[in-house]
Amino acid sequence: MSAEGYLTDESSFYGDDDEIAELEHRASLFDLLTYWKTSHAMSLSTIAAAQRKVAEEAAEGAPILTTAQNCNGIIEEVATSRHYHDGKAACRQLTETVAEFVARLPPSTTPTSVIGPWIYIANRHVPYTLTAENIRGLKKGGEELLTAYEEIISLLQHNHKCEKRATLTRCINHERRKLELGILECARENNVVSGKWMLFPSVGRVDEAWAAVAGATAKGELGLGAKVAARSEGGPGSWGSHLIAIYTSDISDKEDIRRVLVKLRDMGFVTKGAEKSIYYKCDAYTYLDIMGGNKWGLKPSMHSSNDVFERKW
Repeated sequence: MSAEGYLTDESSFYGDDDEIAELEHRASLFDLLTYWKTSHAMSLSTIAAAQRKVAEEAAEGAPILTTAQNCNGIIEEVATSRHYHDGKAACRQLTETVAEFVARLPPSTTPTSVIGPWIYIANRHVPYTLTAENIRGLKKGGEELLTAYEEIISLLQHNHKCEKRATLTRCINHERRKLELGILECARENNVVSGKWMLFPSVGRVDEAWAAVAGATAKGELGLGAKVAARSEGGPGSWGSHLIAIYTSDISDKEDIRRVLVKLRDMGFVTKGAEKSIYYKCDAYTYLDIMGGNKWGLKPSMHSSNDVFERKW
């Protein structure tokens, strides 16, 4: 069928003059860079396409994209291999630059109802070996140790109720030290040996702090990964500050723990000799819910920044 007689140069295919003017105005306001950093990065179709591409390249043995160029012509590193974070909305995606990732999930405004309690980034240069089976093994063994400790303390208190308080305290301290060593041994046996330095930036500073930590983590300048608390009412990120955890691979590798701390100092997050320290905690304690003020009397953190700087550990 011919269109002759149906469409002419005067047809309103593009709308009337007012509509055309409005559309042209909206087009002039469109910011391509902002779109690629926000709406496009969060699109489910974008994430799905990235996952399909990874699967196809992996099946064909083809190399995965290693660099990306942003709208300012700056080359940025991107993820280079399959990772357990891939496809998880709360994590940096395979094809995202760090700038795109932090723009997509700013912790100060990203609610837990949308993304969950935590936002994650990994150092893809470090292999991740922890499994759900490892965590189950730690929890089983660790909970048995904690229960046994409670029973021993109850027995000690009963047997020493007529003796001096100092004697009972010495016995309890001895058993507590055995418990600490037992938990660390259980963690080692189950390969749950990571730990983390903890920062607590204010809500007003968390986005800037997280962007710096995320960038350094992706470059391999910090540890094996990092996470930040998303915005929540009555949870992480709801007390006027957000926890940022910077992970190291092995709680027994003191030089690596110190190296990460020195980098955090160089980034301006901690000062040597400062009145207020930051603290390092083993992940085994986190999985066993050993927090401050716990009923076993265990110190929740392993090291303070001042102790590490002064090598008092």
